[in-house]
Amino acid sequence: MRLSIVIPAYNEELRLPGMLERLRAATKAEEVDMLVVDDGSTDRTGAIAQAAGARVLRLERNGGRGAAVRAGMAAAPGELILEMDADGSVDFEAIGRFVAHLDRHPGVDALSGSRNADGSVIAVPQPFLRVFLGNGFLYAARAFFGWDVTDFTLGFKMFRREAALDVVRHQFDSGYLAEAELLVAARGRGWRVVEMPVRWVEYGGSRIRPLRESWRSFWALLAMIRRAARGGYDAPAERPSFAGAARRTKALYRGLGWPALFARIRFITAPYDRLEPYVPLSGLVIDLGCGYGTFSHLLALMAPGRRVLGLDLDAAKIARAPLGGKNIVNRLGDIRTEALEPAACILLIHVLHHLDSFVAQERLLTSCREKLNDGGTLVICEVNCVPRWKYGLGWLADRVLYPGDPIFYRFPAEMHELLARCGFQSETRLVHEGTPFSHAVYVCTKA
Repeated sequence: MRLSIVIPAYNEELRLPGMLERLRAATKAEEVDMLVVDDGSTDRTGAIAQAAGARVLRLERNGGRGAAVRAGMAAAPGELILEMDADGSVDFEAIGRFVAHLDRHPGVDALSGSRNADGSVIAVPQPFLRVFLGNGFLYAARAFFGWDVTDFTLGFKMFRREAALDVVRHQFDSGYLAEAELLVAARGRGWRVVEMPVRWVEYGGSRIRPLRESWRSFWALLAMIRRAARGGYDAPAERPSFAGAARRTKALYRGLGWPALFARIRFITAPYDRLEPYVPLSGLVIDLGCGYGTFSHLLALMAPGRRVLGLDLDAAKIARAPLGGKNIVNRLGDIRTEALEPAACILLIHVLHHLDSFVAQERLLTSCREKLNDGGTLVICEVNCVPRWKYGLGWLADRVLYPGDPIFYRFPAEMHELLARCGFQSETRLVHEGTPFSHAVYVCTKA
């Protein structure tokens, strides 16, 4: 079975029929298993779901959303497992888009729908109180867990089967924060989670009581923090989490002065957690313009199967980069003249706009294509122009750190044309939440 869709439902006899009909129409060309988890309903939820063609898993007692999701994921046979709300608030076009994204990017383990990510659309908003309290929880969770997550609580998450089964064994909350804990457990356990924008509509009829759930969520958040502190979400040694690898990376720079401070700044200003899932877990990975090697070391720590080569033209930075493990080398070098084996992935993180001309950018991209293996990946992170105030901060930082150097920015529309000319198929992720700057991430495949 290709895809299982798990739908937790409690007393949803009124909303289920129309939602299941729309879902069936949206997935008619797919091999899909629809599983409604009847969470101890007292109405005809189960019978109506069955009549609409869904499989039904009946829970004898109402255990809450978290219990229903856990039971549904454990019973789902699909290679991919999507859990979603019974009201169908997320536009179903996202289902095919999420499946296609996982197919294109085997290093991504899970996708989490977001109403706040760049590219999302809220066609009909939630009531003000729910939005206000939801944002309050979002910022509290960011403060405690330190993640650049834009939407913890949306019920629309797709997992690869292995990740789903592992995550539900480490997810305990059964209430409103069950959705958030899925992300906490997934990230903590070392699974690579990527947020995706969705189109969302508030249909009404929700039984969530914002003030009551806020109080419950406060205690649930404390319980999650205690579990995290006691290692309840810790990743196994063979699959390091991003947070754990980030701590180990920073530790490599202790006592190195400016490079140590720079490494810490980079983890704040660069969206490393959004970039790493698109880097293959094995093969040669070349980090061009590696500088002091911050991202190179992170990549090497997160996947021992990677052979990471950091190249930079600045001898002073290379000399001050710390030594890493057996699977990483940072050294002086120029990919345009290096004789290298074909690479699985090449990274250009805030490099292109520092070249001395737009022509030099095209030449470097052409050289990168020549150095990639067939189907290899090029990951680029560059400055984006929106929001304007974050673009302004990025512009100012470049002028302060590189006084007198010319800066050659290209923004998404122009970048796509350039990448196509250089022989790449590309997709763009716009990233600015959680960082002081605005970024455009281009994930490119050698055409």
